[in-house]
Formats: sequence, structure tokens, C-alpha cells
Amino acid sequence: MTVLPEPPIPPDADLRHMPSYMIDVQALLDSDLAAFGDPAANWFAVLSWCASLHQLPAGSLPDDDAMLAYIVRLGRDVRTWRKMRAKGALKGWVRHADGRLYHQVVTKKVLVLLEKSRAAKAATAAREARKKEQAIENTHSEEIERSSTDARSVTQESINRREGKGIEEKGNEDIDIALTGDSLPQDPPMEDFGGRLSDPPAPSPEPASSTNGQGSQQPARRKSAKSDDPEHPEFAEWWLQYPLKKARAEAAKRYSLIVSKGRATPADLLAGVMRYAAERSGQDPRYTKHPATWLNQGCWTDEAQPQQPDLEHPLLAGVRHFINSRSTQ
Repeated sequence: MTVLPEPPIPPDADLRHMPSYMIDVQALLDSDLAAFGDPAANWFAVLSWCASLHQLPAGSLPDDDAMLAYIVRLGRDVRTWRKMRAKGALKGWVRHADGRLYHQVVTKKVLVLLEKSRAAKAATAAREARKKEQAIENTHSEEIERSSTDARSVTQESINRREGKGIEEKGNEDIDIALTGDSLPQDPPMEDFGGRLSDPPAPSPEPASSTNGQGSQQPARRKSAKSDDPEHPEFAEWWLQYPLKKARAEAAKRYSLIVSKGRATPADLLAGVMRYAAERSGQDPRYTKHPATWLNQGCWTDEAQPQQPDLEHPLLAGVRHFINSRSTQ
């Protein structure tokens, strides 16, 4: 009993995701198949090499004439296939212990492709793992930064509250002293050379200080840095309609200022920008106003420009004149 060799390719080898593989052209031209083989059988031999790439395992063929006829595009014409097989269409293919056929040259090509495929899959998996790790690190960093920002905000708010309370208490104390005169030192009466009482010396003028309107001094307060105002809720819809997307932050500030001062409502601004977008449709964008400029100039109040009628091209007008002149002759 003949012992068949073990398959040279792993049974789970799958290269169906690869569309092709390289054929050693010089080796094929120098082979006995090209030199002495039947031309028709040689064609089916090449088809069998190509078809084996997408078999399972890759690089193998079933040892069944009906299936082989179908694989090499003969359909159900098993008779023709058997003729081609007898003429050398399966030259070099050997049956192995798993019942399938393997070719020595095709096997070498497939093993190289398998190694490249595994390396590519490993590299892709490594990239995906790095992306996930980076995403987790970014999320963790954002949470730490958010917690730190919240802590600083709470601390600053507490400090501001304590400072405000101290200023208020100091101001009330100054008011009480100014109204009642308590704790103010009294100057003793002075006698002149005649023994008469003289008026106490006039108090020296005190340096001017800022007051709160009730006589109490108020320490100068530092202006806090103005934080960026958030966009108006209706600004996003207005921005979507504007035909030129430039300097969004500046436009958002102008938009909020106009609405907050009552110069226009969001509906007025939206209607105006839709008219302007219709006017600029198909026009040179270089002459379209920037969003902030449009808001500064109050362009939402501009009337809609009437559309200009299409003018006939001069060449077409000349042709039409020539035809009319010929028809009148």
C-alpha cells in the first residue's frame, strides 16, 4: 500500500482575500510544459494554478474531475476536461494524504504569500491596539484635566466669596464710624496767650479715595479677564446658510452682540443671510463679504437685488443676425 505524503500547506491556509500572485515567467518558459505540452492543455494548466490560490487550503486542488472541470471554467463538460488532463493539464500536481492535489512550484508561492498575510494582519492588529491605548490615555488625561479645572474653579470661587464678604464688612464698619463718630479722637481745646479758648486746628485734608456713595472707602478692584462668550444658540443655523465660511469666532461675537442689544432678532439675521446667499449664488467668492463684515455693516436690512436677465452671448447673437439677414433676402 502506497503511503501518501503529508500536505505541505496548513489546512487553515486561506488566501481568498488576495486577488493574485506572481508567476515566475522565465521558469514557465523554460519548463517542459511550455516546450512539449499541448497548447490547449497548457492553457488549462495555467488556469488550474490560478484557481488553486482561492481553494481551501490555498494552493491545492480537489482530486475530482467534475469539480476540476468547473474550476477551470469548463462547467459540466467533464469529457473535455478528462481529455485535457490526459494531455498534461495537471502536470506536476501530486495527490497527498488529505486527498487533495499539490504542486511543488505553487506550494512555494503560497507559503510566501501566507507569511506576508500573517505579517500584515499582525501589523494591523498592533496598530489597532495602539489606537485603543492612545484613546484610553487621552480620555484619562481629559478626565484629570477636567477634575483639576473644576478644583481650581471651586477654589477661586471660595476665595472670591471670602474677599467679597471682607470688603462688605469693612464698608459697613466705615459707615458706622462716619455716622456716629465713635472711636474718633477728640482734639483738646487750645488756649491763646490771652487765656481765651481757641478753635481747634482744622483737620488736614485727607487724600481722595474711591467711595461707594455712602462715605466708605472701597479698595480698587482688579478687572477679571473676560472669558470668551459662548456662541448664540441660533448662530449655528445662520452660519450654515452663510455663503463664505471665514473667521467663525469673530462672526459669532458680532452675532451675539447684535442680538443682545436688540438690533435684530435671530429670525431677521437668518432671513437676511438667506437673501444674501441667493444673491451670491454662482458669483465670484472673492467678492463675497466676510461674515463679520456683513454683520458689522447691518447687511441684513439690505433689500434683495433683482436678478439680471441672462444676456445672449455675442457669438450667438451674430449667428442669429446672419440667419435673419439670409432669410430676408
